[in-house]
Amino acid sequence: MKYKDEKSIIESIGEPLDKASKEDIQELMDDFEGVPGDFIVFLQEVGFGNIGNGMMQIYNGLISPDEIYDPDTAEELGDVLLFGDDYQGYGLGFAIKDAWKVVEIDPTLGEVDILSPDFKSFISGKVLRFRDLLNSLESDSDLKPEKD
Repeated sequence: MKYKDEKSIIESIGEPLDKASKEDIQELMDDFEGVPGDFIVFLQEVGFGNIGNGMMQIYNGLISPDEIYDPDTAEELGDVLLFGDDYQGYGLGFAIKDAWKVVEIDPTLGEVDILSPDFKSFISGKVLRFRDLLNSLESDSDLKPEKD
């Protein structure tokens, strides 16, 4: 299993994700030539949905920017396909004309920033940071004195 560690961490910080069906995967591959294999494997092995109780969500497939953004912004993002978001307006996607690198879309500036050369590196780092953040918050709450 390629994503064994990531799946374990995701399930430890929230609910298990829903695995994509064979039909969903086939449709994704038919609709988007060149979709990264590591993204497909993630959808098959780990799934899609809410990660970390609202820290991030992974979509069941890819969507074009015009499904989320206004027409002008969507046109500027034409070479990006979205696979998720952070529930705060930041879109996560692939720059399809830049070797399918993982990018983040800043909702306030409309800028696209490269986050990672591939999905595996991106998701591995992200779930580790989520786990560390939640562990840190739990440790901080353990240090607070009890109220009488």
